[in-house]
Amino acid sequence: MSELSRREFAKLIGAAGIASSLLQQPQTASRTIGIQVGAVSFVDEDVESVLDRFQRDANINALFIASFSYGRGIENYKETSLGELPRSGLSADYVDRETRRAVAGVNGKVRIWSGVDIDIPTGRDEKKTESQDVREAVRAALRAGADGVILSRKYSEMRLANLRAVGEALRL
Repeated sequence: MSELSRREFAKLIGAAGIASSLLQQPQTASRTIGIQVGAVSFVDEDVESVLDRFQRDANINALFIASFSYGRGIENYKETSLGELPRSGLSADYVDRETRRAVAGVNGKVRIWSGVDIDIPTGRDEKKTESQDVREAVRAALRAGADGVILSRKYSEMRLANLRAVGEALRL
């Protein structure tokens, strides 16, 4: 067997590295692949079927729960009347209850990230997000077992004081 030059050795090592990387399966476990999904999806179909489809078809490992719907009824809704809701908003207790329900429903099969709406545009006489609302909602989601929180809807709509409230909630 002849000795390899440094150049030939480098070529072989490079080729071996490329070949081994081609043989590996895609690594999605370290990445969050999420989908926003409402509870109604689990009502229309059974939980196992929905979770299996998400994982099989798209390697989804996180659910971003859209827990409120005006249209199809609200499970476990214990807030103000729907007519008053635009003026009062949803409470941190609601975030806690819905997050707990989602975490229990998926039984550890996927990660749950609760959505916290910050400064969604509302009408003149409707609820405006306050920093305390944000702090309480973030704490409620994490206390209830969420793996994380997704801040919605658009950064450009968020007041910086309310964005800072997220950090404050995480530091306490």
